[in-house]
Amino acid sequence: MAAETPQAATATPSPTVKATTATPSNTVASNTQTPEPTTTTLATSATPTPSPSSSPTASLTPTQTRTSTLTASPSATPTQTPPPTPRPKQRTASPDTAWNFRLVGHNSIDAIGWHGGLALADRCAYVGNYRRSAVAILDVSDPANPSLLEPLELPSGTAPVELRTIPDLDLLVVTDLSSAARLLTYDISDCTAPQQLGSINLVHPIHEFYLWRGENRVLAYVATFDHYPPHLIVVDITDPTQPQEVARWNAAEDGVQGILHSLSVSRDGTRAYLAMWDGGFVILDIDLPRIEIVRGSDGGFDPARLPNTHSAVPLEDKDFVLLASEVFDCPFEGLAVVDISDPAYPEIVSRFRLPENRCQNLPGTPGGTFTPHNPLVVEDMALVSWYAAGVQAIDLRDPTAPSRLGQFVPQAIEGAPASLLGNYPIQMFSYPIVKDGLIYVTDSVGGLYVLRYTGSRADWLAGVAHAEGNVTILP
Repeated sequence: MAAETPQAATATPSPTVKATTATPSNTVASNTQTPEPTTTTLATSATPTPSPSSSPTASLTPTQTRTSTLTASPSATPTQTPPPTPRPKQRTASPDTAWNFRLVGHNSIDAIGWHGGLALADRCAYVGNYRRSAVAILDVSDPANPSLLEPLELPSGTAPVELRTIPDLDLLVVTDLSSAARLLTYDISDCTAPQQLGSINLVHPIHEFYLWRGENRVLAYVATFDHYPPHLIVVDITDPTQPQEVARWNAAEDGVQGILHSLSVSRDGTRAYLAMWDGGFVILDIDLPRIEIVRGSDGGFDPARLPNTHSAVPLEDKDFVLLASEVFDCPFEGLAVVDISDPAYPEIVSRFRLPENRCQNLPGTPGGTFTPHNPLVVEDMALVSWYAAGVQAIDLRDPTAPSRLGQFVPQAIEGAPASLLGNYPIQMFSYPIVKDGLIYVTDSVGGLYVLRYTGSRADWLAGVAHAEGNVTILP
């Protein structure tokens, strides 16, 4: 796969894409989706793209062009009906294809597989792992050539899957998915050599967490993804040398069904948006140590229902939240946008799926999981890790009609090991992170990827200094 050359600092339009004028972020997009441009093949793929005639019709693909029949006037010679206009080529998430994205850099992290979450600080990238008791550290000072440094070694048996940073506080937070159930803090004033500051053991292993930051406080909101309470634990790490548990929440005690998979927290720290897996989506009111479900004036509430509700990330418009539904079997699921103008009674206003969600004519070798994992929302654009479908860019300017802006699906690495979801060579995993206009993301098989978005509004995204989906970014 040919990566972008280091000197190409300015994104140029893809040669197959007509230049478009960026719509202001406060303008609602038309409900009619613009036809998608032709796929750019990054390298020769072993899997042929399905022909248009055999490809499924996607719910969000361009409308087929209508053909007109030419009828002869009474005085004219009869004219044959022209052949139908060819149908636009169906988008597929075949390995080693991309449109409106360019590969800038890549490191396979020794092709060990089982890679987890991602965090960035200064010139370092940190990558977690399910099977290896160490955090990989990469030097990304040259994004085109990420290079491995000495890893952060942890005690044998540790599963350092999820990790977050607050760079200006020189803070790295690592969570342990093993039965030790630890949260660890590190000083990264030298990002290449983290030094442990403190740790705390919790009652359940830590599945995911949101790192919230106020002006004078830092809190880790921990989702246990366990049937047994507590389902949410809040840890104060304002003093990272002495992490302290400050609050717990039990879903059943609040009348909420399901188990907490992940969450995000409003910038002011008063609301938490919960992905309750089999219990749908609900909102919590927070005034620590008090945590309780948001109820309506009638005293009730009703979750927004979505299968396997994995993630809940608020949009720039505070009346909407983006949900990801992680379904591993056919038919796969996609995204949903929820209207939370009545926070006790959220309503799904739109859905977004890929053609592959229908499980017909799937690209690549058998075994791909075409379901979303972690979404990053940057104003009104979403960048979503979508397992076998790589990274997807979604336009959310009209929350009632999401549309696809681009995708990046890497080529399989040589000797790709079996990983989190089996043998399929593409398993895009982490929340994407935008830093200095570039997109960083991990694949459970392929390691670390650095990408540049080149589609509509590329100049705007190139000017974004920092955006994350599971850490509060102060203005």
